[in-house]
Amino acid sequence: MMFSMADANDAIYGPEVNSNRYFAYGYFIVFVFVGSFFLINLFIGAIFLEFTRAEKRQNKLHKFLTVTQQRWVVMQRLIVLIRADVSFVEPEIDWMKRFFRIISHRYFDRFSMLMIFLNIIALALAYDEAPSTYNYVLKYVKWVFSLIFIIEMTLKHLGWGFKRYWRSGWNQFDAFVVFASIFDFLLDVFQSSFSSIVSVGPQLVRIFRVLRITKLAKLVKKFQGLQKILKTLIFSLPSLFNVGALLFLVYFIYAILGTFLFNNIQRGTLINDEVHFRNAAVAFITLFRSSTGESWYQIMFDTLYPEECIAKANSCGTCINFPLLVY
Repeated sequence: MMFSMADANDAIYGPEVNSNRYFAYGYFIVFVFVGSFFLINLFIGAIFLEFTRAEKRQNKLHKFLTVTQQRWVVMQRLIVLIRADVSFVEPEIDWMKRFFRIISHRYFDRFSMLMIFLNIIALALAYDEAPSTYNYVLKYVKWVFSLIFIIEMTLKHLGWGFKRYWRSGWNQFDAFVVFASIFDFLLDVFQSSFSSIVSVGPQLVRIFRVLRITKLAKLVKKFQGLQKILKTLIFSLPSLFNVGALLFLVYFIYAILGTFLFNNIQRGTLINDEVHFRNAAVAFITLFRSSTGESWYQIMFDTLYPEECIAKANSCGTCINFPLLVY
């Protein structure tokens, strides 16, 4: 529709290719953001707001506390959950102090950040059917970055100590990334011989090599803003689970309803052996596909004017289906 509007012209001259493209592109892009993304987020925000209010009303503790006291309780809960950051405490052992000063220096974090960005660029440079020399150089560049991350983890172990290093969740994630890099290095070095030793197939080897993308998540540790967004997402998971359960219930109800109303439709423009309402499981998947906007109107018109009904049904299309599917 957008490309058709881009060819719109005066009624006297008729359509002309890209004569109205800027207005058409701008109109549809603004409509997608305002009419789709904004309204969906507004709807979800309203649900979360009402859910929070209902949860507060059901909480018996809030009935006996003032607003200030409620804030104090929330603050105390956060204090209990927060762990003390001991990464800035200098160790007492002399040889560990040297490594501690290295990892505590401001240029150490900046260098680590630069290596992460360069590693991301190196990962993005790979493409299919690349020359063998290109892949060969890129492989060695990847090994250099893996070595740098191994050295970083080693310096932190020497500067903080084993217990202090593994006490932090972010350090545990960094160690996982380093171990994934070491395993990827072993796969590159030994290749087929390593696969035959551990008795794994090429598909499983590809899965292990996918772990190299976990290096991208190291950026979360370096940016405080990303950490706040991630923590907010983690804190909102219980509410998201409730909303997901509600959506699942709505889909399930409409799937059962669709099997009663549209089970006589055998075939249409899109309705076939894979997309239909003859059983609840496939009807659930069909409704989920329709909710994404993928040709939902064609499925709707198939319920109005089907091409083929089952043998026992005299008629299977009705105009009542239109408001049901729109709703």
